[in-house]
Amino acid sequence: MIQLQAIEMKKRFDGLLALSGLSFEVHSAEILGIIGPNGAGKTTAFNCLTGFTRLDGGSVLLDGQNLGRKKPYQIVNLGLSRTWQLVRPFFGMKVIEALQIPTFCRRVKNNSFDQTEVQERIYKVAGQLSLADKLQDTVDNLNQGQLRLLDIARALMVYPKVLLLDEPFSGLSHFEINKISATVKNLNQDGLTVVIIEHRLRELMKLVQKVVVVNFGQKIAEGTPQEVVQNPEVTKAYLGKEGEKIEIP
Repeated sequence: MIQLQAIEMKKRFDGLLALSGLSFEVHSAEILGIIGPNGAGKTTAFNCLTGFTRLDGGSVLLDGQNLGRKKPYQIVNLGLSRTWQLVRPFFGMKVIEALQIPTFCRRVKNNSFDQTEVQERIYKVAGQLSLADKLQDTVDNLNQGQLRLLDIARALMVYPKVLLLDEPFSGLSHFEINKISATVKNLNQDGLTVVIIEHRLRELMKLVQKVVVVNFGQKIAEGTPQEVVQNPEVTKAYLGKEGEKIEIP
């Protein structure tokens, strides 16, 4: 079943055409990777999917519902959550407080999760992302890698149906990347749909089931990691000789 669908998305910033009819589909319980050169339109696509940037043309469907002109908080309430390429923490707060804030959204309240369930989820998510021993620390004391882990944890606190991760491996150690990958796999096995933008292709290709390649705001290829790595157009536009070094499990 198609859970998230981008249909002919178009977006222009003054004279720059950032998205030029970009379309792709994400099926339920699928992990999809989106790759492409810097400036290809990947983060703009995420911003349009989540209502932070208004489309000039095209549409976005979540479980068949047109997100149309919905605001970001309304889209979150429908089950579409995201992280950011640049983390945006609440400095001055404890980590546990930063994880409590997303639980005030209508999606959590409408599902009648009581305070005990919310606290249990905080400890569960913190444990999954190696933050359990940081819950009483202030956000200001976290390093860059831990801030990114916190960003992912916050996105998970709203019980999303679809999770969008914008360069989740950026600035992380191999240990932290492996931890996030394992967490994403476990969440996916439990039914969570995940879409990931990432430049660390070796790690990404081990995690995703399907890849969409974007260049100049358009989809230039789509397929399994193996198919994409072997695609001549993708090699020319993005991978170059590095594509030969990517191992596909």
